[in-house]
Amino acid sequence: MDGTLIPLGSSWELLHRRFGTYEVTRKHMDLFFQGKISYEEWARLDVSLWVGRRVDEALDGVEFEPHEGVPELISELKSLGVITGMISSGLDVIARKVAEKLDLDFWASGRLKVEGGVIKGIESTISPKDKFKILVGLAERLSVPLSRVAFVGDDFSDIHVFRSNIGLKVAFRPRNREIEELADLVARDYSQVRRALMKWLATNILKRDQVT
Repeated sequence: MDGTLIPLGSSWELLHRRFGTYEVTRKHMDLFFQGKISYEEWARLDVSLWVGRRVDEALDGVEFEPHEGVPELISELKSLGVITGMISSGLDVIARKVAEKLDLDFWASGRLKVEGGVIKGIESTISPKDKFKILVGLAERLSVPLSRVAFVGDDFSDIHVFRSNIGLKVAFRPRNREIEELADLVARDYSQVRRALMKWLATNILKRDQVT
């Protein structure tokens, strides 16, 4: 979601900046990348800085408009019978809005514990490893082999998906070198993403006369 569907680098960073806690969380990030804390511990430390704050303090007046071409591509894919969705390491208070705006078939993200609009803690997280596990579980439930799955990602949270043998891996404006190297295509705009997806669908999934 963050960076791929919407031009927002990180939903976590957005909340930190709106709540004035960004400089503190940089220490948590360093601990994670140094291997001193887990992803889940990083998330708990970050959210502990927001406990007692209202979600609307961070989100009021913020619009989560998708990248140019995303709504049209999602609509076209759905018209072809393609299941669309997102699996994000971002936060549900933003992911829900994006999923509803794009009319996605499914979505999953980290979840804040919120009561009466007030943040109480973290309910669940989606780590890089979790993202791939969720994708595999969903494919199994839908009886879709991984060879028929296409994925668009951009950063370290997508790394386990890009290391897998799914059908198509698109790196959209990648922020991680390994993601860029593992991708079947590196795209800078969604016209490139659309061409790659439609070519792959025509070749591997759909009858050629269904795809233009």
